[in-house]
Amino acid sequence: MSGKYINYIKWYIGSINSISGIGKLKFAATAPILFVYNKIKGKRDNIKNITRFDLTVKVYGHKFECRKNTLDISYIINFEPETTEFLLNKKGKIFIDVGAHIGRYSILLSKNFEKIISIEADPYNYSQLIRNTRLNSLWNKVIPLNIALTNNDGILKLNLSEEGDGTHSIVVNYGKGSIEVLGLKLDTVIDLLGIDPKDIDVIKIDVEGAEYFVLQGMKKALKDGKPVLVIEIWEDSKYKEKTIELLKKYGYKMIKELDKGYATNYIFVKE
Repeated sequence: MSGKYINYIKWYIGSINSISGIGKLKFAATAPILFVYNKIKGKRDNIKNITRFDLTVKVYGHKFECRKNTLDISYIINFEPETTEFLLNKKGKIFIDVGAHIGRYSILLSKNFEKIISIEADPYNYSQLIRNTRLNSLWNKVIPLNIALTNNDGILKLNLSEEGDGTHSIVVNYGKGSIEVLGLKLDTVIDLLGIDPKDIDVIKIDVEGAEYFVLQGMKKALKDGKPVLVIEIWEDSKYKEKTIELLKKYGYKMIKELDKGYATNYIFVKE
């Protein structure tokens, strides 16, 4: 049996164990059939083709609503295990989740931090982030913001990707259209919210290739604070070296590489 099929079986079993309610029965009955059907029809091995129902899953004691025909369930269950373990061991005052998608890290870390700033540019994902925040009764902890972080305040184009709603980008043009979103510097955001940079303990950045521009817009946090940075960087990104050099100027060094792949999560700390 090929590794791809073994991985599918592991994912399938893990998903069933996490899904609650009638969705568990629906998913258990239909996912294998749809998997085989997609193989026969020559369709891509895509979880979007398998999850045909809205599902509620439970991960680390928190509930998440996952939309049908999306990659939501794959981003919630068994996603980035090394990074998840690393972040779950962090505690402090403020965690900033840049590229929050539907709220996985924001919600999982809600018990570890006094306040979560959850930033998501895509309105479709943002609406699901709101639902999951409400589902877990976290309005007193999580502040969801429907903006993109960048190096200048203004209107940006968010380029849409057919790969999934978690892969839209402001720097990569997929040729699938775009939408306009509000772009702000993190410096602007923390000023508006009255946040002291010294109170920011961890910043996670997952912005599909735009991390260099996000960092350019957070000079106050980098200069006046010393947050641990968890940054997803594409291995073939033309901004990878620039990103590392920029962080060096603020006294940061890279100490870990987690969940290595075409995109790896790099951990940076201030020396």
